[in-house]
Amino acid sequence: MKKLKQLSSEDRDLTISRCNTPSTHSDSIPPDVFMEIISRLPAKSVTNCRRVSKSWAAILRRPEFDELFLTKSPNQPLILFAFILDGGLPFFTSPQNHQNSSLQATRHGTYLPIDRFSKISPPVRGLVCLEDKRRMLVICNPITSESVTLPQLKSMMMWSKSVLGYDPIEKQFKVFCTKWSPHHKFNTHGEHYVLTLGAGGKMIWRLLQCCKPFRPVFDGGICINGCFYYFGKLNCDREDVVIVCFDVRNEKLSFIDKPKGMIVKYESKLINYKGRLGIFQCSNSGLITRSSTSFDLLILEDVKKNGWTKRSYVLPFMWRNMLENTTKLRIVGMNGTCEIVLSPYGLADPYYLFYYNLEMNSVRKVEIQGLGAFKTSTLAHLFVDYVEDVKFI
Repeated sequence: MKKLKQLSSEDRDLTISRCNTPSTHSDSIPPDVFMEIISRLPAKSVTNCRRVSKSWAAILRRPEFDELFLTKSPNQPLILFAFILDGGLPFFTSPQNHQNSSLQATRHGTYLPIDRFSKISPPVRGLVCLEDKRRMLVICNPITSESVTLPQLKSMMMWSKSVLGYDPIEKQFKVFCTKWSPHHKFNTHGEHYVLTLGAGGKMIWRLLQCCKPFRPVFDGGICINGCFYYFGKLNCDREDVVIVCFDVRNEKLSFIDKPKGMIVKYESKLINYKGRLGIFQCSNSGLITRSSTSFDLLILEDVKKNGWTKRSYVLPFMWRNMLENTTKLRIVGMNGTCEIVLSPYGLADPYYLFYYNLEMNSVRKVEIQGLGAFKTSTLAHLFVDYVEDVKFI
């Protein structure tokens, strides 16, 4: 039998009371067992459990509980929805890997003040980095409604792009920000900063050096195995688009050349293809409509040699029957079952997502209920592989 470790005075205070028994007769349980039980609850329930007592809160804010929750939670992974509504940003989630023809979106309590100029970075480990209407950077957990405003970054540069990255080795979140000026030649001269979240002291922006001047282009990006990737441009030439790589742990910037002959479009999407960086885009045009015929997938096989492989996929005949004449789709990302998730640009009633399976060459249409009632034509922000994380910010 496994010997239980000696409990600290804090752990000995941990009790769970029976519903009809006074707390003085409550039964004590080991913290390891307690964490195992709570880790199977939804994230919102975990947040409520932290409010029960100081001893519960102390145990449920341990780093080992955060890791346990990620492995035991039954709601992983999810699709995260966010869109501007009445000057705020509400969040919704729905299951990602499923075979249902319709799903109900769950609305969460987080509601941050933003406007149409606000920017939102792809979520990482349950946290989201966004710019609110004050032009301040905010890190929030859409599930627990916790948020923290980052220190203002003082710079003479007018434009900026900020992304959130995660180092799985040191288990640290870092925000990487690039600022540049539209008045500089080629718009490429910029300043690069990094900030570590929860570093145990005051959060401070640190200036980073970069070997080449560049500026970010397009929105989005993706974090894979401790590196954040997004498109950047070295000068005004359309052909000089590169992939910027920010190594979160080492805080180093590097550049990956795009595949030879490839024209990166606004609709091109960086994806996580089985742990490798991939680029997915429509073959014959930027916009994805019922007249689209094929997709291209480019996979980075060798980073040092800049080795890319290309795969082309011809859409099945059923594709034309699933879309209306006016429907325009965009690429959201790829889930863990090799399905490309496609969504409309704005909200509609009813609201549908489309799943294109690369391996089966099949398409399915899924109605997302609970979104169509909101009367707004604002561009919806969607993200795949969202995980509920109860990490305390």
